[in-house]
Amino acid sequence: MRLATPFLHGSSVSTVTISRCRAPPLLRRLSQFELRKWFEALAEGPLPLFLYNMPSCCQTAIGLDTLRFLRTMPNIVGLKDSSGDAAYVSSVVSL
Repeated sequence: MRLATPFLHGSSVSTVTISRCRAPPLLRRLSQFELRKWFEALAEGPLPLFLYNMPSCCQTAIGLDTLRFLRTMPNIVGLKDSSGDAAYVSSVVSL
C-alpha cells in the first residue's frame, strides 16, 4: 500500500493523477466490517481512491486487517494517515 506522496519533483510536475481521498463517515462510529463495506462501495467509483485515516475526527480508525483486505481492491491506491501513531504507520508500511 502506498502512502500519499507529492507528485511534484523539483520545480516540474512529473505525473498528475486525479484521485479521491475519503475518510470514514464523521458522525457515526462504524465497525471494521461496516468500514470495509463503506470503502468497497466508494471504490466502485470511476476515480482511484486514497483512504484517509483520521480517527480523531471520524471516531473510527481504519484497522490493519481492514487495510489488508482493502489493499487488494484495484481502485484503492493508497492511504493518507493523520493518526499521529508511528507504530500504526510502521505496520501499514509492512503490509
